[in-house]
Amino acid sequence: MARQLELTDVRNPYPRTDPAIRELEVTNRAPYRVLQITVGWLEGSARQCPASRSAYRGTRELFVSLKSGQSGTAMGELSEQAKYFCVLSAQFLSPGRRSEPSAAAPGPPAVPPAQEPSQQQSEPTR
Repeated sequence: MARQLELTDVRNPYPRTDPAIRELEVTNRAPYRVLQITVGWLEGSARQCPASRSAYRGTRELFVSLKSGQSGTAMGELSEQAKYFCVLSAQFLSPGRRSEPSAAAPGPPAVPPAQEPSQQQSEPTR
């Protein structure tokens, strides 16, 4: 079910003062409320999110509270060298109020961080 969570944007709100802080825009397409996500990051290029957690340079758990169909932001300290981000797993809350952890299968595209306006390129995203 974690595959139904989509990272739609990654920004660095404080590029000069704290480049490791990232703001991630998350959309919940699952039928349940999501409470927490585990995000992995890569430092090289990627077209899809690797299935193996060992392929990632690091992971971070971020707390969110998104109903089905809702979008929102989560903020966390990730590596300054991180280039691509993937949702690895998530914790959902079903209507019956019990927790349902779920691991992601490979397949969703990796999301690169947004560039500052002065660094934007017209080429496809990395």
